[in-house]
Amino acid sequence: MSDIVPTVGLIVWGVSVDKAYHWIVGQIAFFLFAAGIQMGNTVITSYVVDSYPLQSMSVVTYYAVFLNLSAFASPFFIAPWETQSGFTWTFAAQGIITFFGAVPIFAALHRWGGSMRAIAGQPSWVNAEFDSM
Repeated sequence: MSDIVPTVGLIVWGVSVDKAYHWIVGQIAFFLFAAGIQMGNTVITSYVVDSYPLQSMSVVTYYAVFLNLSAFASPFFIAPWETQSGFTWTFAAQGIITFFGAVPIFAALHRWGGSMRAIAGQPSWVNAEFDSM
């Protein structure tokens, strides 16, 4: 669900702006995009906390930093991309990249996540609040 909803939101928003649809269409598309991103963040954070309870704060912070870096970097690339390709193709491409990037990753984690964690083992470090020194 967190893969499909933001993809639909991105595509609908790009088409609605490009074709000058009524403003509420773009607002609903933004809602779908934001709701999908929030669902994905909740799923990823829950997975990390369940998988690495002694390292949860550090790993969630690491995830948040990269999430915010992607949000920071996106505006530098989106304007030239939109100028060259138009709103429809820019946001449709982002939706397609999101879908085909996220679905295999989430499917692999769902299917092989436990065995990947078993092979890697527990990290040797822990959060500062669990450190006994």
